[in-house]
Amino acid sequence: FFFFAQPAKHCAVPAAAIMEAKSVSRGLIFGGIASCSAEIVTMPVDVVKTRLQMQGADGKKLYSGVMDVVRQTVKAEGTVALWKGIKPALVRQATYGGMRYGFYAPIRNMIGVDANTPKDAIPFYKKFLAGGLAGASASFICNPTDLMKVRMQVDGMRSGDAVRYRGMGHAITTIVKEEGALGLWKGSGPNIGRATVLAAVELSTYDEIKKRLVAANIIVPGTLSGVFITAVASGFFSAVASSPFDVVKSRVMGQRIINGKPELYTGMVDCFVKSIKQEGVFSLWKGFLPNWGRLGPRGLICFLVMESLNEMLKHH
Repeated sequence: FFFFAQPAKHCAVPAAAIMEAKSVSRGLIFGGIASCSAEIVTMPVDVVKTRLQMQGADGKKLYSGVMDVVRQTVKAEGTVALWKGIKPALVRQATYGGMRYGFYAPIRNMIGVDANTPKDAIPFYKKFLAGGLAGASASFICNPTDLMKVRMQVDGMRSGDAVRYRGMGHAITTIVKEEGALGLWKGSGPNIGRATVLAAVELSTYDEIKKRLVAANIIVPGTLSGVFITAVASGFFSAVASSPFDVVKSRVMGQRIINGKPELYTGMVDCFVKSIKQEGVFSLWKGFLPNWGRLGPRGLICFLVMESLNEMLKHH
């Protein structure tokens, strides 16, 4: 981590600037590396978040909080269970993460922003729109990897349940065999909704928050503390906005399939309605703390690695 972080003299740069590279291919590669680095570090938090989001869907409460998820998971399944789904997660980040970051600048330019426009002069709504479109496009293409990740994360979650998937290869073959090829796109609706909101809010608020914090003399540009504070603040807004879609995505993807049919929800709208009716509207923010706790450090790692790679290879 520090190997990447140290060479960058200007770490606290606008998110849009970080997303840019000299070419789309470079943006895709750098974005994939940055996303995979962040995924490995934050995977245990993601497993905890997903399990908290799933509990209560069947009317049963399994955990009392974040630390109880960690304790029970490690006790019943071993420490390695905190990295369940890491293989499809890395494939997802190498593709989805790379596409999301790599597509941002080209899409932004396609909606009318001149490539030479100073970053501070780009209208907020155009940054928001470009981030959303980049996230939605990448999310739909990569939905199968997200589905496998969620299924593997909740596999064996309930006491007495047999583990269904032996690995990523077994997961994809089992899903296709039992649910058909289109089964790999289950949950694509809330997944696209989550990705659109998350990318749009994350990519646009980072710039805006940084500008306001600098103006208020709260942070100093070019410092790691400035990047961290901005990423955590941006992550809070991203988590608030995306949590409802994230909870629904986890539930629709993670529910058991019995005789080829979903056990609990027929789709995104059905899940929204049933979750609110049975558990209240705040159930849509289940797992909020680990969700936010993951987004802040994750954003920091992604931004630092992306900027460091751009800085180290800027003359190549």
